[in-house]
Amino acid sequence: MKFAKQTLTAAALFAVLALPARADLITFDPTGTPGSGGDITGVNVFDWSPGNALAVNVNGPNGITVGSSFTTYFQANLGTVLGVSPPPLFTDGGGGNFFTAVAGFGETVATCTSAGAGFCSNATFAFDPANSTNFFEIFKVPANGGVDLTGANFVSGSAILSGHIVPNNFSSNFALAADGGTTPQLLDQNGTDDWAGTQTVSGTGASKITVIVDSANQNYFPGLTAGSIIVLSAFNTSQVLPYSQTDPSRCMASATANCAITSMIGTFNGAPVGSSGGQDVLFQADANQSFKLATVPEPGTLALIGIGVLGLGVLRKRQARG
Repeated sequence: MKFAKQTLTAAALFAVLALPARADLITFDPTGTPGSGGDITGVNVFDWSPGNALAVNVNGPNGITVGSSFTTYFQANLGTVLGVSPPPLFTDGGGGNFFTAVAGFGETVATCTSAGAGFCSNATFAFDPANSTNFFEIFKVPANGGVDLTGANFVSGSAILSGHIVPNNFSSNFALAADGGTTPQLLDQNGTDDWAGTQTVSGTGASKITVIVDSANQNYFPGLTAGSIIVLSAFNTSQVLPYSQTDPSRCMASATANCAITSMIGTFNGAPVGSSGGQDVLFQADANQSFKLATVPEPGTLALIGIGVLGLGVLRKRQARG
């Protein structure tokens, strides 16, 4: 029986870290009041409005190069909260309640298929666990939410959920448009050009990140506890250039301050630094997130699991010698 218990415990750990694809339904209370009065049950997805992602220091004189490290920041307003079928269960601003999400994490350039002149026609990126920037926050913010163009108000309220990104199932890529993508296009094509003619490469990509919840305000997220898993399909097949659905942000939020990181993209977003590009690359980003209520064991539990697995190995060696 002891052998079976150890095996099941280790298997349970691996199952948690493997992050099964099936999402769990959660409860969300946009009013943030104690009790069940404002609870919305059966929540399947948080669908964030098109926002911004900024890859800081991803670019260089020779463009994007394999092995280089950089930091990605993300910010967006909540669009809708969805159940398993239409209509939406909540739309941002309902009842005067507005919400934003911000994130920051490290990446490295894994592959780059050269398109010549320092451009990558297709690039893939890996999670960088050595980067000290690692946060995911959901904020309840004042009326009208974050301002995409100026970067204001994304962290102006109260954090109602905090977490960190883990490498499990991480993936990210960006590919230039089929016509080559390097012909300059107007960056801001969302209504009026607010970027004074700044140009950009064109293309699309997708990213998927996994967040472990460190804390959650139970008045907003009843039953969502530390260790719960969020699968955030960030930039969900819509890591896009040029912008057409929102304004490019002039600056990005940190975990605690608005407009903490200036968008340094030069006059040709995505071009090598020597070709009028800046050290950063700015993307329109469309994210949605689902939830998993499995929890990651505490460090002490992990240690006990490790001891159990080690003991199992010793037992097997003794049995083999016998």
